[in-house]
Amino acid sequence: MQLRPRRAHITAVALAGAFAAWTWLTLNTRILHGLDASALPPGPTAESAAGQILAAIAIVAAPPVLYTLLALLSVWAWQRRLQRLAWAIVASIPLTWGLTHLIKITVGRPRPPAALPLITAQGWAYPSSHMAAATVAVIMAIAAMVITRRARLNLIVTVALLTVGWTLVLADRWLLRAHWPTDLVGGMLLGGAVAAGCLATAGVT
Repeated sequence: MQLRPRRAHITAVALAGAFAAWTWLTLNTRILHGLDASALPPGPTAESAAGQILAAIAIVAAPPVLYTLLALLSVWAWQRRLQRLAWAIVASIPLTWGLTHLIKITVGRPRPPAALPLITAQGWAYPSSHMAAATVAVIMAIAAMVITRRARLNLIVTVALLTVGWTLVLADRWLLRAHWPTDLVGGMLLGGAVAAGCLATAGVT
């Protein structure tokens, strides 16, 4: 049976369109190029305490770690007979990984100058794999909380903590100069589109 158009479908299409538009603007307009150049922070040194802390955060929040957490969340959902949610989470992992890498290779955008030589800052820059994975992880975790009808206070606290963690990943990638600001926005939009698309396709609405 074909699913009726729902809010998740509309959200997924809107986010995909926003990502496509943002990608075009990022690669073809001087305004965003100027914004990228002016918004870069000085950047820490590898020997500084700040640099080492930021590097550690980047490893903890690396896409493989987040994808592992998503896989565990899918197992949790399956054990609770939330099969649609479990399938949506499972599908989001290869889609997010594959799309980010395919787009990176296609766009071929270099990292910002003076980025620390870290294993979490290698390869092409656009879009940010960290932000794409973090966005998918946050959306799927919130979806799990909503579907299981947790108490309102628990939901508010969880969403707040997830938002803090997501913001920490965003700030970490920016402060490390691992990405241009537009790379980070691109990662957010791509992750949101993938998460919404998987939830809509699986019927989790």
